[in-house]
Amino acid sequence: MNPIHEDNPDLRASMDAFAEARQFFIASLSADDLALLGNSCTAEDILAEVRKAEDEHRDKSKSRKYVKGIEPFVRGAEQYGKAVDVFVHVNAKPEILALILGAAKLVLQLAGDFIDFFERIVDMFRRLGKSLGRFEIYARLYPTSERLKSALVEAYGKFLGICLLCKGVFKEKSAKRMKWLPGTSSAIALKSLWKPVKSKLEATLEELDELLEGVEKEADVAEKMEASIARVTINGHVTAQRCREMFEWLGGVDPSINHYNAVKLHLPGTGGWIFADDSYKTWENEQNATLWLHAKRTSYLFFCFMSSFANKHETAAGAGKTILMSTIIDHIGNFVEDDHGVTISYFYFDYKDISKRDSRKAIETLIVSMSRQSPAAFAYVEDISKKYREFKSQCTFPTLCSILKKCLDFQQRNFIILDALDECNDREELIHFLVELSKSESSRLNLLMSSRQETDIQRQLDHLLQITLAEASNAHDIDLYIQSRLQEMINGKKLKLRDPNLQEEIFQCLTSRANGMFQWVKCQLDVLCTLITDKSIRVALTQLHKGLDETYVRAFSKIRIEMGEDSITIKKLFQWLTHSLRPLTLRELAEAISIEIGQARMDFSAVPTDPEDILRFCGGLVIIAGHDDQETVNFSHFSIKEFLLSPRILDTEVAEFYGGSPAIIHDVAATCITYIMMDDFADGQCLETTKLKERGRKYGFLRRSRHKVTGLQGIIICSPLKCPVRSYLPPEGYFA
Repeated sequence: MNPIHEDNPDLRASMDAFAEARQFFIASLSADDLALLGNSCTAEDILAEVRKAEDEHRDKSKSRKYVKGIEPFVRGAEQYGKAVDVFVHVNAKPEILALILGAAKLVLQLAGDFIDFFERIVDMFRRLGKSLGRFEIYARLYPTSERLKSALVEAYGKFLGICLLCKGVFKEKSAKRMKWLPGTSSAIALKSLWKPVKSKLEATLEELDELLEGVEKEADVAEKMEASIARVTINGHVTAQRCREMFEWLGGVDPSINHYNAVKLHLPGTGGWIFADDSYKTWENEQNATLWLHAKRTSYLFFCFMSSFANKHETAAGAGKTILMSTIIDHIGNFVEDDHGVTISYFYFDYKDISKRDSRKAIETLIVSMSRQSPAAFAYVEDISKKYREFKSQCTFPTLCSILKKCLDFQQRNFIILDALDECNDREELIHFLVELSKSESSRLNLLMSSRQETDIQRQLDHLLQITLAEASNAHDIDLYIQSRLQEMINGKKLKLRDPNLQEEIFQCLTSRANGMFQWVKCQLDVLCTLITDKSIRVALTQLHKGLDETYVRAFSKIRIEMGEDSITIKKLFQWLTHSLRPLTLRELAEAISIEIGQARMDFSAVPTDPEDILRFCGGLVIIAGHDDQETVNFSHFSIKEFLLSPRILDTEVAEFYGGSPAIIHDVAATCITYIMMDDFADGQCLETTKLKERGRKYGFLRRSRHKVTGLQGIIICSPLKCPVRSYLPPEGYFA
């Protein structure tokens, strides 16, 4: 490996992500395809291939001008290569760019016999090239943007994906005999084969636009970071190398991904009520103010975690707190943008990401953010960190808190915004620190926290200035959300209505019973989309359940009935989602639910043939979302996990889905041990790269082995069994 990769974990991770996409593409090619692909491809190779086709087709149509059509693609690919070079440096750029050009050349060669469709292929690459080329300008503007780095990898995978689809169309057995003869049945057949390509192209172009839009939405954050680093450098306080070393020691995480996801879900016209609220205006306008934003208590039962179960009070899940917090962050960011005496730092606690459930990571991330924005704060933190970095050690949590408190002194005013405090695993000490910080009149701090009204949180924060997300406060937002989602589902043919008046009936029914809960509305709409007649929809509207508790009981009951004997498989799926320390990819999850405790070898016949099939029976309770440059399976809302862990589920008809018993935890741990002790891995460590790649392709759990001793160590579940499980693990490197 190149030494520069060894010294830079971020660079190595970027290279690994590109390598995974490349590996998947290459593995999907036949020997003939690989021969056509060749070892490398240049822009001139693409132009030569197109000139050849243009010459061959000229006698049949003199209007064919393929070269002119393909030139925008070539330019776009080269511009994309320049964007990649910003993040992974020149050593990797030729290989990445060569595969983009090579994949395009392969498709063009296979499509060469089909004149009409060759022109469409050229036009497809023209449009893709324009989208890929847009990445260059963003890379030059925001060379440290994590979101842009992720978007580059996603775009790479999406481009290779559409090339594979095109290859499949023109490599069809029937297609091999389809020389373009106008009016023949073969042409009609090929047109039908082209339909998925056309659909995939439009979807891919839209997805590329969304990736770039995401980068644009984070531009404000990226600009602040870049401007802050520039100020630090200009003032002579730090070099780029010292900056990198200090931030690596702090080890914060990137909260901008959560922010982007929340902003993306924000519906225009919603959330504005918060800025007219008297408590909010007091917090924003006064120095040294603290505000707690929380969901209201309800008189009927929702979900609580073990600590608040005995109180028989619940907090409203799904009230839209995170999206509202993202709106506030953008609002604050806009008016402090040009004020160098003010900083804004934020953190999103996230139950789906183990690195964002930890109070230490929150403090580290806040310190990183403040150091980027304040040269004085950076100099102070760098000086403090020197002795720790010298001995390669970390400071204690109280010391981190002291560092953060001192950083507040270097600016005239500091905004700190923390979302979903209830999703922090070790929040007691953090809340105590924040409360003490808020009492200091000299802290120059405006602190905003959001959470559900958990008993332990309320006990410590109840004396603070508060805003309660009651039904009346966000009723307008709920109305807009229902209206927008309804229209979106109807336009997308997910909800099919014969009677146009039924749309208004649904709207009125949901708005009157939403009680301020976005998640409840989402669940009801998911159910309505499964119904195929106006009559059944109207019946369902008369049977809507009052709260999420009853809604989830109905959803799990439906899963049990529809799946029959296979409901055991779905139970395993929810057990793994409940107890995994990090989100699982669909492939990892498919293998996990297929394993029987004690089996000697991996039985791939028990793995779902198409893993996505199992998600169709989950009734909207799970989603596939991006995480660490790949898609993972997650609960659609935190309250679903709480429902599965709450003892109250034992009093319902779906008690069999309860996930909090020690037996369930034992079974998941035993499955991990069964997997790593299978005879499949009896050969031990892979000493050859080829064998390592083959093992990675075959066994889904080992895909992340470059980060862990095995891919399983990222999945080893609950803390009570963590040590016993690890004591059975093979030596480090056994599976590498």
